[in-house]
Amino acid sequence: MKRTMLMLLVLLLAAGLAAAEGMLLPSVPRAEEAQLSEAANAPQGDLAFHNPEDPMIWPMLPAEEDGFSCLTSANWGVDNSVSAVYALVEAQAGDALTFWYKTSCETGFDLMQVCVDGEVVKVFTGERAWAQYTVAFPAAGVYEVSFRYSKDTVAAAGSDAAYVRDVQLLTGDAAAQALAANPVYPAGTQRTLTVATEAAREIEFSDPTFALTALNGLAKYYIVDDEEVRLHATLAAGDDPDGAVIRAGEAYAVASGAAQDGYDFTFPLTQWSVFTLVPCVDSGLMDACTVVCFPSETAADQYLAMLQASGYPVDMWRYAGLTACEITVIDQHGEFLPGVEISLQTWEGVAPLVSDAEGRIAFAVSPGETAVVRIVGAPEGYTFDPERLWILDAATPAAIIDVTRNEE
Repeated sequence: MKRTMLMLLVLLLAAGLAAAEGMLLPSVPRAEEAQLSEAANAPQGDLAFHNPEDPMIWPMLPAEEDGFSCLTSANWGVDNSVSAVYALVEAQAGDALTFWYKTSCETGFDLMQVCVDGEVVKVFTGERAWAQYTVAFPAAGVYEVSFRYSKDTVAAAGSDAAYVRDVQLLTGDAAAQALAANPVYPAGTQRTLTVATEAAREIEFSDPTFALTALNGLAKYYIVDDEEVRLHATLAAGDDPDGAVIRAGEAYAVASGAAQDGYDFTFPLTQWSVFTLVPCVDSGLMDACTVVCFPSETAADQYLAMLQASGYPVDMWRYAGLTACEITVIDQHGEFLPGVEISLQTWEGVAPLVSDAEGRIAFAVSPGETAVVRIVGAPEGYTFDPERLWILDAATPAAIIDVTRNEE
């Protein structure tokens, strides 16, 4: 009687927590351990599987998929839920657990997770046909291994399920061979997402209040001058390529773009396109890498107008990678002349500048930008040609401007 009352109290508490978090309690009956073990184990396997004791976690159930006996998640279509199955594995150092898996779900949002002692050691997502994977045990011990299908708070895709079968503990050479058969992905040390299109030029938006940072994180912005863009991604140590995605409207598994030194993708461009490399489903803006690409300068202007119409305090954009330019003002005797006023015309408009005590005027130009300089004023006793122009750009970043000192 006491046990029954305790279980009822646990269920009522779980129901209250689930309601508070917008979760649905499992509504399918749990399978017997013998049924789970028969469906999950390889013919030579002998692990004992059991469903979760936590009443808020959905069970996994015996099933048949593509003619194979297997276990499948039971939380189809249930947002913000987890379905799991567990087994205790007694392993020696060097042993490995091999299994076959399949997923049919929303890429990057709904995940099959393989956990050892509660820690996620492998993730699969999206449409994945049956494939084998093996997890190593580096030290002797008794490990709790779980297979979980974790769903996010909205939407679903495919069959909305994960499947596992032919689970087996391997030892010795068999374990080593199975581990060697795992997919090998480019090793990484730093998480990056860069534009690989050769003609692309980086631009910068003025963002004094960090409003764009709140919108897109530490994004970089590019004018690509094309209808498509090539991207190159790298991952940090510890990032799982099978769980990482690039979000470009839809989500694309990073592993699908594996190349020699990273991951390569080509996407079409819209008026403006946002691409985000997300290392895992729980990543925040600061963990992700984002690039925003425009097919033309006109599209960048339209994006700026959209930001301003939406209340973002962003008043301009300019090309990044500025070149430092310097003008030196001298008279006919080669003496430096302070106080000479010039008109500096760039794509931003016209700005007045004055030479300093050493006769120098410093400014910067963007890649591809041309600065037009003319003299508009000089100290008393000096004359100049107001029609003469000096052109500065990245190829010609310095100029000497000469004025004439009147001599009687």
